[in-house]
Amino acid sequence: MKAVQTSPNPIETNREHTPADRPVIPPIAANRQKNSSTNPKVKPPIRSQADKRIDFLLKKHFDDDPDFRPLILELAELDPTPKKKYLAWLVKHWTGKWNPTDADLTRVGQYLETHHKGAKYFSPLSWTGLLLEDVGYHADIFQYTPQSLPALGGRITEIIRIAEEDKQIRQGNPVALAGSEIVHQDNEFTIIRVRTTGALIRLTQGSSWCIRNGNLFGYSFPFDVVLDHEGNRYLANGKEVRDEWDRMPAWILRNRINELRESAFDSLQLDEAKRTERFATEIETAIHGKKKLTRDQTEQILKEPNLAIRYAMEVMDGPWRRFEKQVRVADLTASQAVDYAVKTRKKRWRKFENKIKRSVAPLKRYRRAFPGSIAFSDAEVFKLQLKEWRRREQRAHWRPTRWSNQGHAEAMDRDYCYESSLLDRPYSFDRYCRLLASIATSSIAHRYRSKLKSYFDFTETEEKQAESQTRIAREMCRRFDRRVPFLETSIAKDPVCSFNYAKAIGARFARGEKAIMADPKLARRYRRHFLRPSCDHQS
Repeated sequence: MKAVQTSPNPIETNREHTPADRPVIPPIAANRQKNSSTNPKVKPPIRSQADKRIDFLLKKHFDDDPDFRPLILELAELDPTPKKKYLAWLVKHWTGKWNPTDADLTRVGQYLETHHKGAKYFSPLSWTGLLLEDVGYHADIFQYTPQSLPALGGRITEIIRIAEEDKQIRQGNPVALAGSEIVHQDNEFTIIRVRTTGALIRLTQGSSWCIRNGNLFGYSFPFDVVLDHEGNRYLANGKEVRDEWDRMPAWILRNRINELRESAFDSLQLDEAKRTERFATEIETAIHGKKKLTRDQTEQILKEPNLAIRYAMEVMDGPWRRFEKQVRVADLTASQAVDYAVKTRKKRWRKFENKIKRSVAPLKRYRRAFPGSIAFSDAEVFKLQLKEWRRREQRAHWRPTRWSNQGHAEAMDRDYCYESSLLDRPYSFDRYCRLLASIATSSIAHRYRSKLKSYFDFTETEEKQAESQTRIAREMCRRFDRRVPFLETSIAKDPVCSFNYAKAIGARFARGEKAIMADPKLARRYRRHFLRPSCDHQS
C-alpha cells in the first residue's frame, strides 16, 4: 500500500520558522500588518472649535473666499472667549449696516468682555436677590446691537465688582468698599471704618449682628469691622466690641482693639481735623486783632460752638443775637453758658437756666451775678437748713457717715434692722432719739414728717418690730421741745407717749388724758405734775 503524501499545513510551517519569543500571527492578520506598514494613513489634526466656527462663517457669509479669512481673524481678536462665541454676532453686524471705526471696534471688544464676565453672575445674587435681567442684562448676545451694547456698561460692571468684593469678604480678606476705608493694618489686626449703610450691610453679611440688615437700632456711624490674622471678624462701635456671633470677647482683646481704634483715623477725620485747625487759626487771628468775621467765617463759626462762644466773649460788646438764636442747649456746657451770660450778654439767659441748675459751681456764679434769677429748690433749701441745724446742734456739727446714728437719723427712710439693734445699745438709742427729735422739731421738720409719723403708726403685725417701734416712739416724745400738732392725734393713742409728750412741752395734753387716766400709775404721776390746785399749766 502506497503512502499518500499530504501537503504541509501553512500554519504549522509558519510555526516551524517562527522564533520562540515572537507571537504567532495568522496569515490574514500578517498581511494586514504588512499593508499598514507599507501604506501608513496619517490622521488629520484635531481642529479647535474656534477654527471650525471661522470656517463656517467664511463659507456662510463670504462663499468660502479665502481673501476674507484675514478679516474674520481680525474680528476674532475682539472676541474674549476661547471658542469665539461672539464671532458670529460680530460678523453679522459687520456685514450689515454697521460701519465701525477702529475706536468703535476697541470699545465693542471691551463691552463684549464685560458681557462675558457677567454671564457667570446670571444666577440670583445673594446680597440683592435680583437677576441680572432686572438691570437689562441677557446672556444671549444677539439681544443687543453694537449701538445698544454700551448701555450695559456701568451697572453690569458695578454688579460684577460688588460680587467679587463679596467673595473676598466671605473669605475674610480685607476689602475697602465704597463708604468704607482701611484705617489700620498690621500682622495682627485690620480695621475697616464704615460710614455708609450699604458698606455696613455687605461687610456684616453672614454674621449674627443686629445691624447686619441696615437697621442701626440706636447706634450711629462710624462702625469699625476688625479682622484678625486668623480670619475672625469683630464689630466695634463706641467702646462696645462684639465677635461674629454677637458675643463679647475677652476684656484683653477688647482693650487691644479699642486702643488700635483710638489711634486710627480715616481720611474724613484727617480732613476734618485739618480744616478745623486751619479755621481755628483764622479765628485766633481775628480775636487778637479784634476784627469782625466775614460772612463765610460767620456761617462756619456758628457750627463750632466752642469757637463761637470764645469769639463772642473776646470781641462782641453785647449780645450776639444770631448766635443766641442758633445755638442749642446741648452745644454748650453750663460753665460756657454762665461765662457768656455774665461777660458778654450781661443779663439773664433764660434759655440755659434749666441746664445751669444741674451744675453746682456754675449755678453759684450765676446766682451771684443775677440775684433772684433761679429760685432755690426744696432740695437746696433742705440742704441749707440741715447745714444750719448742724451748726446750731451741739452734737451734730460734723458731717456724718451713713452708718452712724446721725446718718440714720438724717436719712429719709427707716432702717428696721438698725432700729432693732438700738434696743441693745442704750447710749446709741438715746443719741438716735435726740438727733431725730431735734431734726423733726426744727425748721426742716416738713422733710421728716412722713418718717416721724411712721413711728406712731401702731398697726404693725410683727411683734418684735412693733415693740421696737413703740419704744422709739415713746422715747421721741421725751425729746420734743415744742408742740408738734401734726403728731398729736397719733401720740394720744398711747398713754406713755402722751405722758412723755406732756412732760416734754411742759403743759397739759388734753387729747391724751383719756389714755393716761386708763393707766393708774401714769394717772397719779400726771395728776401730781399737771392737776394740782396750784398748777398754773393749762392745755
